[in-house]
Amino acid sequence: MKTDNHTGRLYYIDWLRFIGVLIVFCFHVSMIFVSWNWHINNAESSFIMDTFVRFIHLWIMPMFFVLAGASSEYSLHVRTEGDYIRERFKRLIVPIIIGVLFLIPPQIYLERLSSAEFHGSYLQFYPHFFEGLYPGGNFTLNHIWFVLYLFVISIISLPLMKGLRRVRIIEKYRREKAWILFFLVAIVAIESIFRIVWPVYLYPADLMIFLVYFTFGHYMALDNTLRDIIKKHSNSAFLIGVIFFIALTAFYYRTWIPAPGHSWKYVAFQVFWSVTGWVWVVAILGLGMKKLNKRHVALGLVNEAVLPFYILHQTVILVIAYYAVQWKAGIFMTFLFILTSAFLITFILYLVIRQFDVMRVLFGLKRKADKTLKIERIPQDAFLARLILWLSN
Repeated sequence: MKTDNHTGRLYYIDWLRFIGVLIVFCFHVSMIFVSWNWHINNAESSFIMDTFVRFIHLWIMPMFFVLAGASSEYSLHVRTEGDYIRERFKRLIVPIIIGVLFLIPPQIYLERLSSAEFHGSYLQFYPHFFEGLYPGGNFTLNHIWFVLYLFVISIISLPLMKGLRRVRIIEKYRREKAWILFFLVAIVAIESIFRIVWPVYLYPADLMIFLVYFTFGHYMALDNTLRDIIKKHSNSAFLIGVIFFIALTAFYYRTWIPAPGHSWKYVAFQVFWSVTGWVWVVAILGLGMKKLNKRHVALGLVNEAVLPFYILHQTVILVIAYYAVQWKAGIFMTFLFILTSAFLITFILYLVIRQFDVMRVLFGLKRKADKTLKIERIPQDAFLARLILWLSN
């Protein structure tokens, strides 16, 4: 990920992406202990887990789309549009197919077993996975939805990138503070106009909002001034985000959340939710710019691990959770066991996958002959450098 003149790397983009995947991993482990239904639930829920999940849900996926939009600027700089589309197809569509065929069916099978909606072996269940749409049926993308949305947005945003640069009002405010508010206004407008029509999460209203975040990320990578504005106002955004999230938590605690539907109260809540998520994205981006814009010996390896780790992690979590919640060992011990064991197994699977070109291609990685994993030697990290070099071979 590079800057305006493409001479310096924006390391914080890579670090935030990697940290974001770790947070998503913790998020999905925490979902086992929330007070509402998930694929597999622990018998005892936790208010702390409820609050953590709601907080992360506010900003984590918007953040991923911002980071993806920023990365797209560099990708388009070194590729033609045709090459960019082909690269997106190979890196995203192939893993989606693998996920749908092999990784998502076990998740739904275990969910149906835990709820006593199905009795039988996995081989008996597998044909039924393709019957009907979840939750009434079984077919779903589960967490792989993000990869599909990313592919769609990456493609449809191509003409948008060109078009926005020609709009005079954008150029007029490009060097002003109001520039950062343009995208927030777009998000509020989408929530106000389209949320009533599509109140369900991940329907077209959310696709449009993620497109706005993706576009924001692309322009953030292009414009030094926009990045300076984000850094300057990140502390204020953090303070506003804390206050707004406390208000949201109070709303949930008092059960004042309106049900999804055609009501102005629901739309008003969604607008407030989106604004809260926006200020947290700005705050975290600013923090990353200030603290994480540093190269490190490990960055090449962890950056490569992001996509396969994301694709694999939820299946591993649910397989372990299906058995762990039956032990009734208490929330803390069960959470800790699932967290550590699922992380280790997922990481080991990634290390296996990256050794074979066929597996690499299936999980969105370049072949060994094509990849350029740069290990930057840093004297004070000599041991870590040797470890990373060993893992990368």
